[in-house]
Amino acid sequence: MEETKYKLKYMVDLACELAGSYEEQYENMEDFARWNLPDETGMEWTDAKDMGLLEEDNDEIPAEALKILQEIHKRFDEAFDDEAVYETVYTHEAMQGHPFWEEQRALAKQVLQMIGYRPEEKEK
Repeated sequence: MEETKYKLKYMVDLACELAGSYEEQYENMEDFARWNLPDETGMEWTDAKDMGLLEEDNDEIPAEALKILQEIHKRFDEAFDDEAVYETVYTHEAMQGHPFWEEQRALAKQVLQMIGYRPEEKEK
């Protein structure tokens, strides 16, 4: 049970980070990684998948919310794997208003709403 709660907290934290504006994401990233914020953001979702946090057996996250979390990861992964898309969306400028990032933020906000969590409640 504790492991599942860890999974939920980790995914809520990732969704909260992604749901924020570029400025919030930049400010919340560790200083040493800010230069690489777009890649770091996408890689955090890959790390979550690699740790098994997006598996179907996660009964703490509602199934519909889990599907959206999986979609967020898939979109990051596909953008990373397509060189032309990568060069377009994995930039600081793109993070500030490109439709890819706006759609990712909207999906993250949708997940947070589904589980009854608001980004402003995130522990500092």
